[in-house]
Amino acid sequence: MDVYQVPDLARCRLLAATFRESAQQWFQKLGPGVINSWDQMKALFLTKFQAAVRYAPSVTTLANVKKMEDESLTSYFKRFNAESTSVRGASEEAIKSFLITGLRVGSDFWKHLQGKDPATLADVFVLAESFKAIEQSLAEVQPAAHASQRNKARKRDRSPSPRYRKSSRSPNRVNTTTTRREWSPPSNYDYRVSRYTPLAVSIEHIFEVNRNRGSFTKPEALSS
Repeated sequence: MDVYQVPDLARCRLLAATFRESAQQWFQKLGPGVINSWDQMKALFLTKFQAAVRYAPSVTTLANVKKMEDESLTSYFKRFNAESTSVRGASEEAIKSFLITGLRVGSDFWKHLQGKDPATLADVFVLAESFKAIEQSLAEVQPAAHASQRNKARKRDRSPSPRYRKSSRSPNRVNTTTTRREWSPPSNYDYRVSRYTPLAVSIEHIFEVNRNRGSFTKPEALSS
């Protein structure tokens, strides 16, 4: 309205046409002839609604925005930008300075900026892109590596310890004091007759379990 040099009374009517809800109710209660100039309308309006004006903190409050230890650059920039939009009297140079100051000392991006003087805030964001991409790649790789390690740990936990592995011997086996002697086949022994399926238990155990069932008989006496 300043550019088009709108008259004061026309400004008052145009502003009043935009009122809604509480502002409209307040204006209707004023009655006719109360407002005589634009400056008077501004003063009345601000006096009525100044309590609803949102407080804008000083730009120096950005000094309290610091990058946390486990926070990514992307998250830090988003949080800083959200804070910088609500401050007053913030020049681009001041925002850029506070953004760099908030980086963790000794971090990779902080080291990269040492000895450099980005001309604008946009330059800082451009320099940070490669570091943000590296962080994103690491964030995608690390969960997969951790999942692989957890799977290996689960497999180790599920496999029984050698101390507690189930023995192939039957619990019903009777201990014997008979000493097994090594047997050597004769020179004309046919090995084809010994190619049988391996026994699941020992011969001694089979004998002890079946000795009273009549499955075994005493061999005939050898003839002289």
